[in-house]
Amino acid sequence: MALFPFGRPVTRRPPRVPTSGPAALFVLGVYPSALHVRWRRPDGVTIAALAVDDEPVVFWDGADAAQRVRLWQDAVGWPPRWGSVSAASANGSSGRHVVEQVLRPLRIAPETVHFTDYLPTYFVKSGARSQAAAIRDRYEPFAATQDPPLPWPRSPTRRACASSPDRTTAAPAPSPSRAVGWSGRR
Repeated sequence: MALFPFGRPVTRRPPRVPTSGPAALFVLGVYPSALHVRWRRPDGVTIAALAVDDEPVVFWDGADAAQRVRLWQDAVGWPPRWGSVSAASANGSSGRHVVEQVLRPLRIAPETVHFTDYLPTYFVKSGARSQAAAIRDRYEPFAATQDPPLPWPRSPTRRACASSPDRTTAAPAPSPSRAVGWSGRR
């Protein structure tokens, strides 16, 4: 099972379907985002946006990010010796963008939209200034010094791609009158 830093499991994110009636629009993303925290270690080293848990729903707008970070802290049993965390400013950026830049101009309410992602789980991107680099260079060295050691994240990158079902048949297809593909930063 893939894990986020501090031990929360990476889970499959189901589609977000209209609250009632047929979908007015179908929005397909690439993969779900995550709840991100701004983590300041006790030694002052800071990660501006560390993915630590699944986003609550696909294309989440981040409106309740501070509350979700508090719930996450309770779930992992956050002690002061790990430093401090707050909600990262990037939480919900894709969801907000889709609502503000796509749905609002089309006069479509988010509650009438079928949102989903091609890949069903979050995965860690690699490269310079990436989640993989932040985990490798700043989380893992800290995690190893804790007693007991903090959970070691296992990157879901390859697992998500290899285990993803054919998303065209994994769920009933909505029948909206319009569809939008999304490949923004997620």
